[in-house]
Amino acid sequence: MTEPVNTKATPKAGLKAIWILCFALIAGATVFALLALLVNLLKGPSIPAPGNESGLIFPAVVAAIAIICTIRAAMVYRKGIAAIKNSIAPLNNKLEQYRSVMILYMALCEFPALFSIIIFFVDGYYPVFAITALMLLAMLLRMPQKRKIIRELDLNWQEQQELE
Repeated sequence: MTEPVNTKATPKAGLKAIWILCFALIAGATVFALLALLVNLLKGPSIPAPGNESGLIFPAVVAAIAIICTIRAAMVYRKGIAAIKNSIAPLNNKLEQYRSVMILYMALCEFPALFSIIIFFVDGYYPVFAITALMLLAMLLRMPQKRKIIRELDLNWQEQQELE
């Protein structure tokens, strides 16, 4: 007779899964940015400046989207952390909620990063590429770490021990 399999993840494994997810999102955008930069350096922009009548319209749109998404991401993160902090749920549930908050935050940061990479690839305007760097930095600053999660979620001693 076989033993039942325990499918309940430990808090430590849940934290590692959140970290891997965030790292994959950041790494994907970084690789895409580096490839776009490499292609732009080797072959130039897809639509060279003389044929590109958009001028500064696309960079302005990218900047506006980045600002809106950054503000929204900060709001989502702050509200989500406050809700988790006030929750009396077990640690695994808190980590599931934290993962949801992180996915929303990362998605809101990754969209303008990817959009700016595409615009950079099309017109080769380097200041747009700076928006990618800023959005990746915003994602890196929220990268989940054990100490940060303990502090932000205000975990009690028992919950801290479960993460160890």
